[in-house]
Amino acid sequence: MNRLVCASALLLVVPLLMGATCTLTEVKPNPMGMPNTVDMKGGWSTNPGAEMALSIILHANNFPTGATNQSTGQLIHSPKTWTGRAGVVAGTYSCYGELKFVRVPGDMLSVYSDNQVVSVN
Repeated sequence: MNRLVCASALLLVVPLLMGATCTLTEVKPNPMGMPNTVDMKGGWSTNPGAEMALSIILHANNFPTGATNQSTGQLIHSPKTWTGRAGVVAGTYSCYGELKFVRVPGDMLSVYSDNQVVSVN
């Protein structure tokens, strides 16, 4: 009986540990020769039935000034990818994505991708 209770509890807890993810797969400075621009692409996932994706925010942090540029990207639901463009000035940037999502019963949370450093002309 105790084993059955423990196994049932584990089955209920494991899906909660498998939360939302956000990945950054491509950062392209100056796409198609366009100056002062960074294109970003990535993937995302949520726990079906327990989480819902709301939006993706693109971040480009300038080195060494620390200035941050943010813009809203586009979430694509099938396949679960995201894309967006950030306007920046010439410099070196650490770029990453931030997936905003809701976890039932209504907590709004964020999860961040890894970052990639690029130079923009």
